Amino acid sequence: MPDLPNPFSSRLLFAALLLAFFGNTAFAQTASAAYPSRPLRIVVPFTPGGSIDILARSIGLDLTKA
Repeated sequence: MPDLPNPFSSRLLFAALLLAFFGNTAFAQTASAAYPSRPLRIVVPFTPGGSIDILARSIGLDLTKA
């Protein structure tokens, strides 16, 4: 029986984060200037200090600057 791909593999998660990031930036450009009216929270379901955590933090910094 062949091994099925893990739906939580790092490659798929990385692709999903990139898709979410670029999708959100495209939406933010069309949204009104008042959005967001409160701080956003990014939930990363992995241990701190890992590659996904570092990627999410860098995306968060870029969103803060924007």
